[in-house]
Amino acid sequence: MINLKMKKVKAFFYIFFKSLIPNYSYYTKILKIRFLFSFKYFVSLIVFLNFLLGVSLLYRYSPQKINFWLKSVDSALASFPSDLSIFINKGYLISSYNQPYFFWLRDEKERLKLVFVIDESASEEKINQYQTKALLTKTDLFIKKAGKVKKIPLSSFNQIIFNKETLKIIRQRLFFIEKFFYIFYFFIFLFIFVFTFLFSFLINLFYLFIASLLVFVLLKLKPEKKYHFKKVFQISFHAATLPLFLDYLGFSFPYFLPVRVRLPIKPLPFPLLFLFLLIIFIIIGVYEAYFNNHSHAYRFKKLKVN
Repeated sequence: MINLKMKKVKAFFYIFFKSLIPNYSYYTKILKIRFLFSFKYFVSLIVFLNFLLGVSLLYRYSPQKINFWLKSVDSALASFPSDLSIFINKGYLISSYNQPYFFWLRDEKERLKLVFVIDESASEEKINQYQTKALLTKTDLFIKKAGKVKKIPLSSFNQIIFNKETLKIIRQRLFFIEKFFYIFYFFIFLFIFVFTFLFSFLINLFYLFIASLLVFVLLKLKPEKKYHFKKVFQISFHAATLPLFLDYLGFSFPYFLPVRVRLPIKPLPFPLLFLFLLIIFIIIGVYEAYFNNHSHAYRFKKLKVN
């Protein structure tokens, strides 16, 4: 059983590396193999790429890290002042304090980090002065993410009350989550893995279908050669290897990528850019399978005649 699985793993990586860059020696073979064979490879490729994504998520959001932050939040909530009450009603904030309140969290290196500030008289610019992630003012909630500040009017919320008593309920729920944390973590992670696999499989299959259809239409402009859409679609399962790998690599391990460079022109939206990249690789794959196949066959015949 183990030997059989190892053979399948070796077979997958053999096809993976052969498909990575379209070449004549392998892509001509695709014309002779069954469609189901290439489809199974595509499914295995999505599983492999989602496995890499899962490893990345485990590294960035490990159980130890999340469990630590849950305990840190619980500890911070426990120190919430008993004389502080915060009311949000009809788009306005009312606080029992006449001064700002600072909500601190202790990180894994025992350093205090300011994550939330309540300041009725503050404006948007104060979020940078406080060097905090969130700022609650008289009428708005400001959240800073990736260097950009998002404004959320308090009128978007229903009536909210924060005090020592209401926070006890939140702490009780946190305690319940901490008690069964690893069970929750396992099922949530399993759900995310299955969901991302199904979603990415369907989305990428749709992209490949559209890209293959566009390539097939372009090929039909040369009626002297016979092309079959099924074979073009089959070639796309292999030709998409490198674009999909780069896509997942950029999302899963962004810190491996080189320093970002600002372009003088605005780049295409990612869906169009990804579709364009797929079309290019499918065209190269079809060329290697069809055109190079014919040119090599023609050269062989010519050498045989001479």
